Amino acid sequence: MNRTAEKVLGIISALLITFGLLIIISLTVFFNMNKENPVFIEAMMTDFENDPSTMIIEPEMLVSFLNLLGGVMWFGVALSVISLILTILGLKYIWKNDNPKRAGILFIITGVLSGIISIPSILLYIAAILALTKKPKMEDDMLYTQVEDNSMRPL
Repeated sequence: MNRTAEKVLGIISALLITFGLLIIISLTVFFNMNKENPVFIEAMMTDFENDPSTMIIEPEMLVSFLNLLGGVMWFGVALSVISLILTILGLKYIWKNDNPKRAGILFIITGVLSGIISIPSILLYIAAILALTKKPKMEDDMLYTQVEDNSMRPL
């Protein structure tokens, strides 16, 4: 069976996930390098003090928030890596056309992991629906069933 649509949607979403992963990794590395820098912390404290709409924050509180934010960013990197791996695994199942149901389930799981309403997840949801609902065409010999007297009748 021809599964070109699922392949194309899977490849596009894998490329988008890879692009997002590279952006998340670069932002996380940049952020984690600068969160311990005293110049960076002082600049943030100055910005908070100059902005009248923000409340006054203690430096320790800011450092603990930055540490928490760094951990959340690494969690995003881990989710993106898992999403990319599951997308590639689903593409493998679609490419060989050996288990499209499993590929559809992997695409749905990956769509949830990569962000519920992001562009790659929407493409993966469409590919999953196609993989789960597309039925192979019936052969001529599959259209008939055998009855008791060994004759064939239509289904």
